[in-house]
Amino acid sequence: MSRVYVGNLDPRVSERELEDEFRVYGVIRRQLVSSIS
Repeated sequence: MSRVYVGNLDPRVSERELEDEFRVYGVIRRQLVSSIS
């Protein structure tokens, strides 16, 4: 299993959009999307 950090995302990007982008690299078992307000 690998862990990937992706920073500087537009706050409007949804978890689904991220899944769609990274699905080409393999199965996504878990994702955490956090933001600093």
